[in-house]
Amino acid sequence: MLVCVGLLIALQGTPAVADTADTTVDRRRRLVATPELVASAYEDRAARALVALAREARLGQDSSLIAYDALAKRRLTVQFGLGEHGRERLLLRSEGASRVRWRLGIGAHIDVVAARTAIPLAYPGARVLSDMLDDDPVPYFPGREGLVGFNDVVRSRDRDGSPMIHPLEANAEAYYRYAGGDSVSFAFPDGRRIRLRELRVTPRSPRFDLIVGSLWIDVQTGQIVRAVYRPAAVMDIAKVALEDDPHAFDDVPTWVKPMIFPMSATVTAFIVEYGLVDERWWMPRVQTVEGRARTGPARASFSVEQTFRYASVNAPDSLPAIAIASMSDSSRHARRVSICAARRENRRKGAEDEESAVLWCANGDTIVGQ
Repeated sequence: MLVCVGLLIALQGTPAVADTADTTVDRRRRLVATPELVASAYEDRAARALVALAREARLGQDSSLIAYDALAKRRLTVQFGLGEHGRERLLLRSEGASRVRWRLGIGAHIDVVAARTAIPLAYPGARVLSDMLDDDPVPYFPGREGLVGFNDVVRSRDRDGSPMIHPLEANAEAYYRYAGGDSVSFAFPDGRRIRLRELRVTPRSPRFDLIVGSLWIDVQTGQIVRAVYRPAAVMDIAKVALEDDPHAFDDVPTWVKPMIFPMSATVTAFIVEYGLVDERWWMPRVQTVEGRARTGPARASFSVEQTFRYASVNAPDSLPAIAIASMSDSSRHARRVSICAARRENRRKGAEDEESAVLWCANGDTIVGQ
């Protein structure tokens, strides 16, 4: 569990780094795509036009989409083993389902309709753990990034704070090369056709904050409708932590270090698939993340799969407005930090407050109240 937590923190909470072979470069500095880099980034004019179309679509939004009602399901599996070839055993499996009702100008109403978590080494059967209900089941909102691994922040033109470098952001030619790939067309009974074109993305250097893979793009709208990719290199978690704080491991006892080093993590596959709802709107259908991590002699593999099924799009609904207290970004961040610190302190003391309590459920029973 520790290695997976370390991976998530490292991927989501650290700024982008420069080439992993060079520890002297400022990790927060982004390169500028010079005319020479731009000229060498594209295999041909078709690839360049496809990137320009996808960039424009990424920063825009479909004004015709104003509401949807969806069922979001999630499944998380973590397995662990010892040594290079030891058998992996189930450490954690968590499943959940939520109904998401979203309307433009109001927001998203989320109702948790099912949840269960099994940790065989900790307790028999399954429970509903409050900490496992914090995942984000919302498939879309205006400005939401369409690629997994990048979608924890809203899309913008300035992404200097992103943990990974998006292949469609401004100046990405300084980090990536692009080439056209295969194409496929779909015909509808009314004679309308949709054509998809593959865009192959390769990094200029092997770095964990860059990706390698392929993006399938609707050539008419520029919408990404399918993507398969992975980080271009394995992340050395200890190295990243030391770049942020040279004294990060000073308080770790010497006899403990062989148990936690080397510390590395990587995502072996990001898979994103969209479906054409009502033959009009490309909406997220499946999002999958698979990876592995290592801490000392222990290793772990994990997978997260989210699926979305839409009951309606743009149907009339009487969603009530969501009351939101006026709060600055810094205040929200400080509030989240204080809540996390309070939770850690309660767990350290062994306290179980109302929020960290669990609900028991029999084997096979997944239903839990809101």
